[in-house]
Amino acid sequence: MGEFLLTYDIRSTHPDAHSIFIEMAGKCGWSKWILTVDDLESELPNTTLYGIFNDLADADSALEKALSLTAKKIRQPVKIEKWVICPIGTALLVTDKTRNPSD
Repeated sequence: MGEFLLTYDIRSTHPDAHSIFIEMAGKCGWSKWILTVDDLESELPNTTLYGIFNDLADADSALEKALSLTAKKIRQPVKIEKWVICPIGTALLVTDKTRNPSD
């Protein structure tokens, strides 16, 4: 198992697909929240998601599934113009939003 970050740019659609993509990505193991060393969850930047997957291939499959679910929900194709998935280790995060994971 490994921790991965995904950052992406979604092509504009009507209706806007971004919020639905976030919702569908959540069903596929991605989150806009990451647990930090102080045991709080911190919100990542707008087009960045975090997930725990077996490997890079599983992380990529989760992204593809989230795109497929989003397209199905909005009834049109959804295209990510560019994206990167990378494993993470130690990281520095500055954010204005945190929450207790038990909330």
